Order: sequence, then C-alpha cells, then structure tokens
Amino acid sequence: MSASQPDQVPSAAQAPPPMMVQPVPLPPERALWEGSPSQFLNFWTYLICGILSILVIPLFVALWEYIKLKSLRYEVTTQRIRIRRGFFSRTVDEVEMYRLRDYYLEQSFAHRLFGIWNIVITTVDKTNPRIVLEGIHDGEKLRDDIRNSVEAIRLAKGVREVDMS
Repeated sequence: MSASQPDQVPSAAQAPPPMMVQPVPLPPERALWEGSPSQFLNFWTYLICGILSILVIPLFVALWEYIKLKSLRYEVTTQRIRIRRGFFSRTVDEVEMYRLRDYYLEQSFAHRLFGIWNIVITTVDKTNPRIVLEGIHDGEKLRDDIRNSVEAIRLAKGVREVDMS
C-alpha cells in the first residue's frame, strides 16, 4: 500500500482462520474411594456415655454421635472430592481435583493404635479452602491416589499452578 491509499480492512474471506484450541478429552470419572470416617473418632464420647449409662441421656448422646458420624460420607473420584453431611437435612460440598493445592497426613498417637489417618487438603477454592477427611483407614494409599489424580487432571486440562509467594 502506498501512503495515498486508505487502509483497507481485509474481508472475512481474507482474514486468517482463528486459532482453534482442541480440548483434551478427560478420562471418564471413576471412584477411587468412598466411605465414612471411623467410629473410633467417637471413642471418648462412647466411653463417657458407657460410664454414665445408668442415666438415659448419655445413651441418646452416644446414639446421636454415631448417627452424625455415619451420615458423613466422603467420595473421592478421579475428578473431584465430594463430602455429604447431614441426617435430617443434607449438604453436599464438591471440590474439583485440579483446584487442590496441598495435601498431607495427620495421625495422633491414638489414631496410630487403630491405623486411621486424617487427610488434610488445602485448596484454592474460596468456599472450601481447607478440607479434612477424618478417620480414614489406609490414608497413605488414598493420599497417593489423590496426588496421582490431581496430576493427571491438571495435565488433561492444561492447568498449571503458579506460586506467587
């Protein structure tokens, strides 16, 4: 083009094709683990209620604690962690695996005696910045399964974590 010719806008036929990003197909979601926390978490409640079993009220307290813990369900899949709470009314929290930032295991002395773990997970999710999966048998295996799923889903979605600290 010379300086005397006005700028010409290319027509749609001349415009270069837009860049198309091909989505990577995600592997099908499959369950890695599902269950409830160990009833050992209520050990002290059961012990005290057992000692005070002459009274009727401790039996109801023990029963309520049992039901409350039994109605807490964890579901870990290859794409998300789902936590279901509640007996009369239900709450379901979900966190996508690629949003997990860190995960580690906690085990008190009493938990060591019974082989149960707490899996503590920090996320970038604003509503669930910290998730604790309590009273998990074989917690080391589940933590490793979570780690492998996080890496696989991040790779499939092209998500990378950037630490700005």
